[in-house]
Amino acid sequence: MSTLKKMNALENNSHEIEKFEWKLQIEAALFMHSQIISIDEISVGLRNIPKKVILPLVLDLMQDYQNFNSALEIIQVNAKSFKFQIKSDIIQEKPVTRFTEGQDLKLIEIKTIAFILYNEPIEIQDVQDFVGKGAKRALNKLKKMGFLTETKKEYWILDEERDEKPINAKVYKTTDVLCKYLGVNGSKQDLKNHLQQYIDEHS
Repeated sequence: MSTLKKMNALENNSHEIEKFEWKLQIEAALFMHSQIISIDEISVGLRNIPKKVILPLVLDLMQDYQNFNSALEIIQVNAKSFKFQIKSDIIQEKPVTRFTEGQDLKLIEIKTIAFILYNEPIEIQDVQDFVGKGAKRALNKLKKMGFLTETKKEYWILDEERDEKPINAKVYKTTDVLCKYLGVNGSKQDLKNHLQQYIDEHS
């Protein structure tokens, strides 16, 4: 083998080792984050890894876990967001469900998302009236996780002087991300049933 070929082989081998180490770091980041994480968030946390290679490496990891005989999987929530989780068919088995209580979503957040799901689109005041204390915090977390969209609705009211003035109200709707997160493959009615069962069991 010529000196040039040897140098190329060593360079390729070094690149493969570096790529393997990056992949391990990304896998650890996904696992430790436990919730939905974006490519941008991974890039900020792992600055030693070029951002352009993160998405291909995450997709490689997804394929690896599909090929493994494992209880874990990486799901793609949207174009640039992922979640490391237990496979839905595993987590629904009764011996396993006892260990999932209290994970990721609190009961108030489950109640908030269920109320919105049954009444969407719905204004923030209605959510606060139903949920009570802690509603704003629950809404902020649910938005951050990608479970809700927030838009604004403008309408006019009469003030104390009987003059009209515009009011902007926040309006919420659920997204498909919630179905993927909970492992519900079906209609929104299936999702409603799933959430109602959880609330009944934990209230």
